[in-house]
Amino acid sequence: MSRLILEIAETERILLAVALAQRVAELELAGRTEHANSYSDLLRRLWEAPRLPETQASAANTASTGSPRPGAATAPGAGACSTPTVSGADSVLDALKGAGVVGELTITPVSVEQDGKAMVVSYQIRSGQKTRLTKTRCWDPKLFSALVATIGQTTTFLTRESKGFLNIVGVKP
Repeated sequence: MSRLILEIAETERILLAVALAQRVAELELAGRTEHANSYSDLLRRLWEAPRLPETQASAANTASTGSPRPGAATAPGAGACSTPTVSGADSVLDALKGAGVVGELTITPVSVEQDGKAMVVSYQIRSGQKTRLTKTRCWDPKLFSALVATIGQTTTFLTRESKGFLNIVGVKP
């Protein structure tokens, strides 16, 4: 087996994780569990891959020395951990949660407005007798029409925290 080193940004890693989770769900629904397990394993490996320190620009080139890169070795018994399998309507959500990608936020949007490349979903939070308006963003244009349809309706959104901000990555059916 040949080994590859690929450097990707955190956002690209998340996009790959979402795509893999969706593929796992499709294969599970089609009854192709064996293939789904391969994708689940790849999803788990992607999510557990060691991250470079913020100050390090790129991974060291270990191909010339033939030595494994730091952090590539697995602990004893690590290969024996179960890979998540998914089924049912919430399979993509379950796979993403299993990989630590998303959470859920149940709110009633007051307004949904486009702000540049993002949609801003505004909702109210009541704390004691005070009510404040809170906003969260969605950067996926495929979800924009679904977001607009949620105004005034209690909806559960799939979310991911990134750099201290809560972003919408899906709308739960």
